[in-house]
Amino acid sequence: MIRREVVEQIGGLDPAFLIYWEDTDWCMKTKRAGYRVVYEPAAKMWHKISASRGGQLSKYKIRNKLRSAWIFHKRWARWYHWLTIPFFFTLDILRILWMIATGGFKRPPSASAPLD
Repeated sequence: MIRREVVEQIGGLDPAFLIYWEDTDWCMKTKRAGYRVVYEPAAKMWHKISASRGGQLSKYKIRNKLRSAWIFHKRWARWYHWLTIPFFFTLDILRILWMIATGGFKRPPSASAPLD
């Protein structure tokens, strides 16, 4: 939930972020403008699969996640944040390998198949 005055003051989501990280960037701009950003841990949202972007391991998804993360970090990260990148990159690689090994990811349905 966002007050209209916030959007009028700082604008909408930055189109530099095609997908991924745009909401986090927007929250940083909101906070910098002096507004309070609140996280509600009880709120839940589930994405069954990443069908619109080719599934968990699509080149499109991986490329855009990395691109957006790069833009965000260039814009907002302090020097010590950059030290965490190798750690989280390694965790992501391990997660992908685990998903492949255990069959924990599924290919998205074909474009002609209806989504659940």
